[in-house]
Amino acid sequence: VQGEWFEADNRIELTTNGVTHLKLQFPKAENAAAESAGEDAPQQPIAELRIDGLVLQVANQWPDARQPLRLLKDSSGKWGIDHSSDFELATAMRKRPDLHGPIDDAFMDAFTIMPSAPSRISDSTKVPQKVPVDEWATAEFRHAANEWQRQFRGDPPVSDLESGAPLKLQQNLVLFGTPSTNNLLAKWIEELPIEWDDERLVVNGKSYSAKTHVLAMIYPMPSDPEHYLVLNSGVTFREYAQLNNARQVPMLPDWAVIDVTDGVTSELPGKIVDAGFFDEHWQFK
Repeated sequence: VQGEWFEADNRIELTTNGVTHLKLQFPKAENAAAESAGEDAPQQPIAELRIDGLVLQVANQWPDARQPLRLLKDSSGKWGIDHSSDFELATAMRKRPDLHGPIDDAFMDAFTIMPSAPSRISDSTKVPQKVPVDEWATAEFRHAANEWQRQFRGDPPVSDLESGAPLKLQQNLVLFGTPSTNNLLAKWIEELPIEWDDERLVVNGKSYSAKTHVLAMIYPMPSDPEHYLVLNSGVTFREYAQLNNARQVPMLPDWAVIDVTDGVTSELPGKIVDAGFFDEHWQFK
């Protein structure tokens, strides 16, 4: 977005590329003297707003430029004023500031980790089963916790499925495991854009063996879409990044399908067989 306020005739011109939602708001004055001098924002309603060549008359709907004005581009590419309520904006399934991914963005704010159960139980034999993805999930949870302590000098908050420790709300949630080993993942699986049972993992229309493949993903939390749900990942840089802080950058996008039989490395949690970013509406591209 590029923009300019022409103070002489009190108009704004904007040009955009790859943007469908905008919020305009002049900053508040730094002090009372600046405010009284009118240094913080136009003292009269904006006379004209031109965006991508289209002129919008906003004086009646934006009388105070220190208050936000939201703009929306419709399906035909035409800009207009967004009249959505705060609730509609907060719960809409679209990417926006602080809810845009990739996976590492979840760790820029408060979060809780919920590990997988120690093992799954076969209904027929009642004997714990050893499944590659379960062993991987347990190891990756430990790795994520250890790396958080090593890199950020603190113990990550953990909610233990077995102990029944209370789960903190109003923050991002990180789940390790599969629907068979994590109760919350099993509860929400129908609300996620994937299919996952004991035999198959279906991601972006492709099917994988659920015994040897796992999904790492970031997505709006079904019960609290203003916060993230992360599956099977801590921060995505690994031991290789310890050699230089410049290497501590996101190594995975919004989602990645991982073949756990190929083994973890100092850079990746396994063989990445597919990966990508969600579109603006949190759908597979």
